[in-house]
Amino acid sequence: MPPLRARADDVIEIAMHFLHIFSEKEGKSFMGFSDKVITCFKKYDWPGNIRQLQNIVRHCVVMFDDRCIKLEMLPADIFKQKPKNYLHKNPETRLKLGDVVVKPLREIEKEAILIAIEKCNGNIPKAAALLDVSPSTIYRKKNEWVRWGKELN
Repeated sequence: MPPLRARADDVIEIAMHFLHIFSEKEGKSFMGFSDKVITCFKKYDWPGNIRQLQNIVRHCVVMFDDRCIKLEMLPADIFKQKPKNYLHKNPETRLKLGDVVVKPLREIEKEAILIAIEKCNGNIPKAAALLDVSPSTIYRKKNEWVRWGKELN
């Protein structure tokens, strides 16, 4: 059987099948997908094939309650969507409140982690203890920062 990316016309039919199963299982009233979601589903490459489609539909049904799956219900990382009014990429668009500049939480978090690592002379387990998180959290965050840098280019 060919991969899902080669069967754009089947994607919606398969997604509808999953939607009905999960809606019934979760006691939700979903009946279909918005036109924008249908377009996205047909254009998407589906590297995770049918299992990825199944997981996305399940996510939407579990997390939301509506009659129709809408674009904003889809996981943002799947279709590279950015939340509306997100101010992180352009410093000129940051919100200023008096002398205070409101930054995205991930930037504040990064600053706090870097300060803790510096104060602990590069010792990540000690920095993690100082921040009351596990060392694996800091390592994971550092990997995310690398990905952010690639997204900005």
